[in-house]
Amino acid sequence: MYCPNCAAEYAFGLKYCKRCGTNLGEGGPTSEFVPPAPAPRVTGAAWVLALATVAITLGGLGIVFTHAFDLMRARFPGDVMTGNATPVAIVMLVFGSLTVFGVVAMLMRLS
Repeated sequence: MYCPNCAAEYAFGLKYCKRCGTNLGEGGPTSEFVPPAPAPRVTGAAWVLALATVAITLGGLGIVFTHAFDLMRARFPGDVMTGNATPVAIVMLVFGSLTVFGVVAMLMRLS
């Protein structure tokens, strides 16, 4: 049988629902009909959050990649690059991308 309040299944003879605590009376209701749950609606807030997530992802990755590639090229004609900036750029790409995806994961968890 099912609880009339939360639709959790329960055994015959219980006086209270184990999930929500609703009083089931003497053995609870005899009906096993559970009304279907309404379909979730996508609200305006969900669209705003989705667009913000896309903007943060694309914008953040664009900034990280732009700065990483700027490290690896000469700024002015005739400049001589001293040292190798590739390892720094790779570390920057990895940690920058992980940071962007971490922020997006936290945003998605908020919703």
